Amino acid sequence: MKVFLGSGTFILASAAIYWFVSDEPAGTILLVGTAFATYVMAVYAWRKTRRSAEPVEDRGDADPGEGAGDPVASYTMGSPWPFVFGVGVAVLAGGLVFGPALLALGAILVVIAVVGLMRESIA
Repeated sequence: MKVFLGSGTFILASAAIYWFVSDEPAGTILLVGTAFATYVMAVYAWRKTRRSAEPVEDRGDADPGEGAGDPVASYTMGSPWPFVFGVGVAVLAGGLVFGPALLALGAILVVIAVVGLMRESIA
């Protein structure tokens, strides 16, 4: 939490200096947004540490399985959906440059791939 607070303060100070030195709004807005995102992470870390008295990984008598979360779904190596998702994102990015037809096609491919991945993970 302290690292995020320190980083956010440094970035915010850098944004102020950047504003006075360059008088350019885009970079200043980006730096302030980065500082805000860093402060959001600091608040998240503070709330996470406030809830638990002592993390499992800090206890000497803890079992390795005590800190385990929910199991992550595994996907078969023969699944086509990651490939379809990658092609969809590439077509979507091309659509940002070349026009709305590719943008729509890429969005459709991404949605189909996400639905396919979700259905595969349920089964």
